[in-house]
Amino acid sequence: MRRYMALRVVKARPMTCGNYYKYHIGASCDDSLHGLPGYDIRDDDGCKGWTPKHYFDRRFIELQEITDDMIDRLIESLERTESNEEPRVTRVRITLSNGYIVDEYATASEEIDAIMRAKKRIREHMEFLFHVAEYGIGGRVNERHVTSYGDSDETSRSV
Repeated sequence: MRRYMALRVVKARPMTCGNYYKYHIGASCDDSLHGLPGYDIRDDDGCKGWTPKHYFDRRFIELQEITDDMIDRLIESLERTESNEEPRVTRVRITLSNGYIVDEYATASEEIDAIMRAKKRIREHMEFLFHVAEYGIGGRVNERHVTSYGDSDETSRSV
């Protein structure tokens, strides 16, 4: 089988497996899963279902304004490595919680700027993913000039 990636927007609310089955299926779920926390999810195409909380928390992020605090929560580690050669250059490596790595380089005096550039790149990647989830990959989409998710100057274009 080929592999595919889906980026989609869903509506979700917390609900145990037992309650999902009771309210939506009219039956009971396996006793071992009855009290398992999770989410009742629905997408714009009418697909609906239940997913365990641990899976939901790994796969979904709330669509909201992308803030510095949100980006900081995604950062698992920040490493600084200084070269021994002249001119001395510092590599700033940010590793995100999903293993994605962003490297930026600067002189020692510009290290803070390198961190800010790396965070800006992370923000741009997130804005792109949010846009794809909201508007899709192909066809006719809105071109967005985004400063933070939700604030945009939109014009229409064909992709």
